[in-house]
Amino acid sequence: AGRTETRGRKLYLRLAGETQPPYPKVKAVLHMFPGTMPVVLFFADTRARRGAACLPDADLFRELQELLGGENVVIK
Repeated sequence: AGRTETRGRKLYLRLAGETQPPYPKVKAVLHMFPGTMPVVLFFADTRARRGAACLPDADLFRELQELLGGENVVIK
């Protein structure tokens, strides 16, 4: 019921860095919602990008926004 229409779109997540506290939690949340929507994790400190995939779900987006702030969770 919490599905969001995201066909052909990607989820972009901006994090401070791979060694920063929210990253392990973000990985855990993504693992709880396995799916095929592409996810791009961007790390501000190194400007590195990592790829992942998830199930587009309202609960997932809400959890990520709580961890990272709404401005760091974008669907394009």
